[in-house]
Amino acid sequence: MRVLAQNLHPYLFTERASVSPLQYCYAVMFCCILLACAGHAHSEPFTIAVPKDVHEDFLKLLGERDPISIDRYDGPGSRRDVVEVLLMHQALSLGGFQGDIKVVSFDGYKRTVQKVQLGHFGAFGPSAWESAMTRQENTLLFTEPLILEGEFEAGLYTSPRNKKALAIKDFSGLYDLSSVSNRNWEKDWTLLESMNLKQIHHTLHWISMAKMVAAQRVDFVLAPFPPREDLIIKVNDIELIPIPGLKVYLSGSRRWIVSAHHSQGQEAYDAIQNGLRQLREKGLVTRAYIESGFFNRLTRDWSRYQRK
Repeated sequence: MRVLAQNLHPYLFTERASVSPLQYCYAVMFCCILLACAGHAHSEPFTIAVPKDVHEDFLKLLGERDPISIDRYDGPGSRRDVVEVLLMHQALSLGGFQGDIKVVSFDGYKRTVQKVQLGHFGAFGPSAWESAMTRQENTLLFTEPLILEGEFEAGLYTSPRNKKALAIKDFSGLYDLSSVSNRNWEKDWTLLESMNLKQIHHTLHWISMAKMVAAQRVDFVLAPFPPREDLIIKVNDIELIPIPGLKVYLSGSRRWIVSAHHSQGQEAYDAIQNGLRQLREKGLVTRAYIESGFFNRLTRDWSRYQRK
């Protein structure tokens, strides 16, 4: 603190005889104000906004552990978007970010991104498609990719009681099925439209989609594979299973988005970029996706659908 104060005002560290008492008092007051401002700069935590269901599973996976010390990414609550929130924590720390970090729940993808654009939140925790970012270049900062081109695959998840969906053997049989998604998830929605389905329903929240599939109001929903040998996805008291042998491929890369208008946005962005490079060099990004089930050996040989 003495070094900082000395840099701020030379009167504090000159001989008292060379300055008047009034000058000395002004210098003390000046330095106190600046030091208080410096201390206040990071008094507010850097906020990472995540959907409600992701926040719940993040807390479940984290338990009592410090997110910085975790090097195993499997366990209760683990899935692709959850481990991405954990990886952002670790990237910030490895990259040298000095402020406090807080994960906050905020539902609605489009509304959350708008809050990040305005600087109300520092970043959006799960990754986002690079193609969806080009329209926000003045308000958002885009990191290096977490998920590279060719890496994003998902299953077609249905109710264990849906015999019609489970009887499908190839993609040509999907014409008589319905699905559910969120129109704001442009990649998912466009891919579903290309599959010539009977119907596509829109709803905003993942939990609502799972409930619709479980009630067989729709036949399936796209979802990344979980880290389970039986590939079952559990959503509260709901269990969904994949249509066996079929998966989809979504082209493009996914990146984190950081607010360009947040008071700590640029500092956090620089730290994340630095930390992400270190995480990738250590193999922790790939490990996180493997241990969360997103990169899944069990579905390696399944037929893959790609939008033409």
